[in-house]
Amino acid sequence: MKRILVASVGGSPEPIVNAVVQTAPDFVYFLCSTGTHGSDRTIDETTSSEPIASRARLLPGRYAIERVAYPDNLPDVVAAVERIAADIVSRVAGEEREVIANYTGGTKTMAAGLVVSALRVGWSLQINGTGSERTNLTKITGGDLPLPQDTTVILVRDAVAIAEAQAARHSYDAALETLTLTLVRTQLPPAEQAALATLKTEYEVRARWDRFDYDGALEAAGHDPGLKARFAAKLHKLTQIRALCEQGEWTRRDLTGAELVEDVVENADRCAARGRYDDAVGRLYRATELLAQVRLLRKYKVRTGGVDLAHAVIPEASRGWLEARKEPSGKVKLGLFDAYRLLADLGDPLGAYFTENEKQLRNVVLARNDSLFAHGLTPITEALWERTGAPWAAWLAGALAAAP
Repeated sequence: MKRILVASVGGSPEPIVNAVVQTAPDFVYFLCSTGTHGSDRTIDETTSSEPIASRARLLPGRYAIERVAYPDNLPDVVAAVERIAADIVSRVAGEEREVIANYTGGTKTMAAGLVVSALRVGWSLQINGTGSERTNLTKITGGDLPLPQDTTVILVRDAVAIAEAQAARHSYDAALETLTLTLVRTQLPPAEQAALATLKTEYEVRARWDRFDYDGALEAAGHDPGLKARFAAKLHKLTQIRALCEQGEWTRRDLTGAELVEDVVENADRCAARGRYDDAVGRLYRATELLAQVRLLRKYKVRTGGVDLAHAVIPEASRGWLEARKEPSGKVKLGLFDAYRLLADLGDPLGAYFTENEKQLRNVVLARNDSLFAHGLTPITEALWERTGAPWAAWLAGALAAAP
């Protein structure tokens, strides 16, 4: 593993020399100021004292100098550190590396810029000190050691705060990536590592669930007993309902299918919270369609993807219009409104609810049909979602209550 030291340099060379000698890096970057009194002159130019590179026994080719024209300008300092970071990537490409940022020397702004940049890219921090209480708060005068600084508390706290904010917006994949990078880059005590890993697994469960990957979410939840207790029962029920729909035969009378419909509605709410209004409307349409499909399959053994006109349950009043929908292949497929019409002909409570509230449903479906997402050119804006989403969700809630 390559060890690389990045050190900010000020007017006192001794701490920098000590940091280099005692850290024993494979390569050193000196972050220096320029100008008449710039610290860059102390690295390898012959001045009134021996240069830092010589005192630290650094041979040419084992160090580089990055200069800052304005050492009290934070953006200028950060830009210089970013140039160092880019050079490190190219210099040790393909090799494992440990980068240590020593912020002992230089202006306060140089130290601040180096620390900020180091935290952003995951470098270790180091500052020279004696390991005991300092009596001289102006500068380090001798007997100093390059002491590592524990940044794990800061990194973990910030990472968790960022991840929780992302998860609150239902951006679970982003939250998952934030915590994954933190776990990979940060050496944590076992207890903190376990807590962070549990939170990461929770976001993995939610990310997969948000993609309707119920099996994957269930598998992820099974890796942690607490998450399994929280999520497994509902996820298991959702996988069972979906399996019943796929096999085309409802063999579980203890399952109504309402949980699957409700889950799609909840997914629509999460899409809307992220500003994905077209996706939200699309999910409400699917939930409405799914509700009728599940009802026909569970109560009457009718599959909307291929209605058997010889099925004894088909009412005589329905046969004419169903026959008119027969495709050249001989299949009869039912869309959303035809599925509810058949339920109405069957005298089903859900069909009765549809008949009584058909106008309200057609009004909200029209917004979806006219959108670029479906058949038209009109985007679903936030204002259109606010006029459409709540009434549509209310319609679905009424339908679920009418036909439990």
